[in-house]
Amino acid sequence: MTLNPTDEKRPLSNYQAYMLRLWHEGDDLPWRASLQNPHTGEQQHFAALTHLFAYLEQQTRRDEG
Repeated sequence: MTLNPTDEKRPLSNYQAYMLRLWHEGDDLPWRASLQNPHTGEQQHFAALTHLFAYLEQQTRRDEG
């Protein structure tokens, strides 16, 4: 499959790829996360895993309209 440069900026409804990083800075602190889009380099940062999960849910939700 060949992509045009503009295709990389459009989200694909059936496929998404990210580099995921997880870390925590102490036993009593929540895990943190970042996602990086390997095609665009765009990064998203999350202060808690629940925020990461909500973001992924939103990104993969089917258009119901």
